[in-house]
Amino acid sequence: GVTWTVPTSTVLRWFKKRQGFALGIVTAGVGFGALIFAPLLNYLIQSYGWRQTFLITGILSFGIVAFSSAFFIYSPEKLGLKPYGESLTGQKRVTENWTTRDAVRMLPFWSLIVMASIGAFGFNAISVHLIPYTTDMGILSTAAAAAQGLIGGFSILGRLGIGFIAERWGWKAGLVMAFTATCASTVWLLLLSNLPMLYAFTFVFGVAHGLRMPSQTGIMGTYFGTRSAGELIGILNAIGTGVGAMGPYFAGLVFDRNGSYVPALYVIVLVYVVSVFLALKFRPQLGFVSSGSQG
Repeated sequence: GVTWTVPTSTVLRWFKKRQGFALGIVTAGVGFGALIFAPLLNYLIQSYGWRQTFLITGILSFGIVAFSSAFFIYSPEKLGLKPYGESLTGQKRVTENWTTRDAVRMLPFWSLIVMASIGAFGFNAISVHLIPYTTDMGILSTAAAAAQGLIGGFSILGRLGIGFIAERWGWKAGLVMAFTATCASTVWLLLLSNLPMLYAFTFVFGVAHGLRMPSQTGIMGTYFGTRSAGELIGILNAIGTGVGAMGPYFAGLVFDRNGSYVPALYVIVLVYVVSVFLALKFRPQLGFVSSGSQG
């Protein structure tokens, strides 16, 4: 949780111009990490066993985080600098002065919470149960596992692509695209019948997931400013992750009672439709006022 909230909120503080590009690169680290560490961990387990792998992984993780932290500066103001691309005209966004207390009293904040929760709920449910769902159709488990693993890889494309989208059409466009593609790919999953269809699903679902995660963070900074960005992103991810943890349980419970994942997928499609509606209705642009004016 910390390794998501702290870097992303820091990007929002350091970048006004090219913010989408910077946030996309930073969040792409999640996908690259999965691609690098999955084979590395498999090699370590095969070579040294799972106990030693835990020890090696812990030491390695500590070393990487400690080394990175040595160069980590949370805010450009700490160095007497302004964020990259900040206007020098004396204008200031109203939201710069919003506190956590202000934000949690606003409907748009809770709209974002609902979208993040829906996104995590559906993603976790589908990711965990994708292999049994597809093997029930006669697809080999090895092929299904490979497809599942590619979701993280394809998410890199979405995370890097969000910079292009956000800088041309805004974070809201990225969020709408993410939820629309996720909803459409889940409908596709209901129609799935062969391996090529599975890999097509994996591509769209993975890219959409890559778009969604930085969009949620970026739109938070656009609407509420950077003063309380760390706290607000932390609240967003904490609630979203908590609700998302129920997704796999829900899908498993539905399967145990019905002998099929189809009813669960229908529910997931329905809540994704709700998230698309919320994303379309979201209004992040608040405009500017002269410095010294009251928001």
